[in-house]
Amino acid sequence: MSDGFFQKREEGSSREDDIITNIHVMLDIETMGIAVGAPIITIGAVLFDPHAQDTVQALENRGFLARIDIEDAVKHSNGVDGGTLKWWLSQEDAAIKALVEGEETYMTKEAMLEFGQYCKARWPKGDDLFFAGHSQYPIACQVWAKSPDFDCKIMEHVCNLLGEQFPFRFYEWRCVRTLQDLAWPDGPDARPTFKFGTAHDARADAVNQALMVQAGYKELGLSTAVTTRNF
Repeated sequence: MSDGFFQKREEGSSREDDIITNIHVMLDIETMGIAVGAPIITIGAVLFDPHAQDTVQALENRGFLARIDIEDAVKHSNGVDGGTLKWWLSQEDAAIKALVEGEETYMTKEAMLEFGQYCKARWPKGDDLFFAGHSQYPIACQVWAKSPDFDCKIMEHVCNLLGEQFPFRFYEWRCVRTLQDLAWPDGPDARPTFKFGTAHDARADAVNQALMVQAGYKELGLSTAVTTRNF
C-alpha cells in the first residue's frame, strides 16, 4: 500500500485474491477534453450498494468531490481540447461556476490520493474527512462509470503519470450504459430519469448514476432491499 492508501497488488496476484464486498463506487469526472490525457478538473464519486434502494439524501451524504486546481490539471495533461472548452462555455452559469467556486481545490496528485482513500482506506480520520461512519464501511470492490472507457481510463492515465496506481483493475470496471440497455431494452423512454443537483457537477452526476444502477438492479430482479438503506 502506498502513502496514498492505494492498494498495491503483489506481483503474480490473481483476481481471486481481491476482496469482494457488497459496496461499489460510482465515479464521474469532468474534464477539459475527451481523450486519455485530458485535464481532470473535478472528481465526483459515491459509495453505494447496487442491490439497495437509497434516497438521494443518503447518497449525497456519503458522496465525494475533489475540485482540482485548473492550472495544475493542465500541467498533468496533454493540454486543453478547444472543442471541449467551447462546450463548457456554452453551459449554464451554474455548471461553469461550479468548476472554480465553492469547496477548496486540490493539486492533481492530492485529489487522486483522496479518491483512493475514499474507496479503499478505512481509518478513523476518514470519518471526519469523508462522512460519519466511513471507517466502518466495507472497501469498494468495483467501480462504475458512464462509461469506464472515459472516466476510468483518464483517471488511470493520470495516476500512472503520477507514479500511483488507480485503485481498481480493468476487470473491476462496470458500465452504467450497459446496465441501462439490459434493464430497459426498449430504450431511453422506458427507463427512469434522475436529475439531482446541477448538471455536469461530478458529485451530483455520480449520485444520479448510482440511483440509475440501483433502479436497474431492481428492474432485473436483483435488488435485495425493499426499503431505503441509510448508512
